[in-house]
Amino acid sequence: MEGTIVMFKNIDEIKEFARTIVEELRHSELEDGKLLTAKEAAKMLGVSVSTLYRYEANHNINSVALEGGAKRYRQCDVRFLSRGKKII
Repeated sequence: MEGTIVMFKNIDEIKEFARTIVEELRHSELEDGKLLTAKEAAKMLGVSVSTLYRYEANHNINSVALEGGAKRYRQCDVRFLSRGKKII
């Protein structure tokens, strides 16, 4: 919607437009905040799980520690790394 001019006839149209935008943002935040297992993250990157762990050891990606010691990887971080960018 970048570069688009939107004209509203009344306040109800503005409210509906705002609700739509908020819903789209919530959906994208949920998607980006999704946590992946090492197997899922490695599959998205097209590498083995051991390579994913090496990336983590080399500080190319961060994991999220869960209770009990399990690790998860943020989907947005995996996408970022898949585009060839190091996560700091």
